[in-house]
Amino acid sequence: MPPGPDNVVIRRVGLRIARLRHERGWSAAELARRAGVGKATLSEVESGRRNATLETLDALTSALEVPLSAPLLAPSGSLEIPRALVKGEPVIAELVIHDEAADTISELYRVSVRAHAPRHRATTGTGLQKTALVFQGAWRVEFADDAFTIKAGEDRTWTAEQPHAYLATDEQDVEAALLLRYPQA
Repeated sequence: MPPGPDNVVIRRVGLRIARLRHERGWSAAELARRAGVGKATLSEVESGRRNATLETLDALTSALEVPLSAPLLAPSGSLEIPRALVKGEPVIAELVIHDEAADTISELYRVSVRAHAPRHRATTGTGLQKTALVFQGAWRVEFADDAFTIKAGEDRTWTAEQPHAYLATDEQDVEAALLLRYPQA
């Protein structure tokens, strides 16, 4: 992998995931099992040989019970790079703001959900609240026994403790702002 700013960030993200895993006393096999990702994938991410997709980062941070932004932040708590962009198959998320208050961690993302893409398994967490404001398209959020659609110009808040998925429901990509609010541990 040639040196460059993106590769430096990829290596730092991998090191942060490894550090979070070590802090819990987990083996790579244990984190891979809890996150539902392959051990080889985790090894490549932690060593900086592979960029973690949004789906992989979602799974790892959910298993580690940390905010989605945890591997993207510099040790000072500031964003690693001015544009912390994470890409997945159907979803691209850009971390815009990360803020830590006494009782809540808030993250604001600019999100694009591609039309005709497969469902995206979304971040979950104990006490996690999500608020989406849709600017373009129609964004469907599906739970095992419930679903709702947020259309352009609408917003919605929900508790994200249960597994759920995202998809664009019409011919147009979804453009939205997504606020994640985690309770401080």
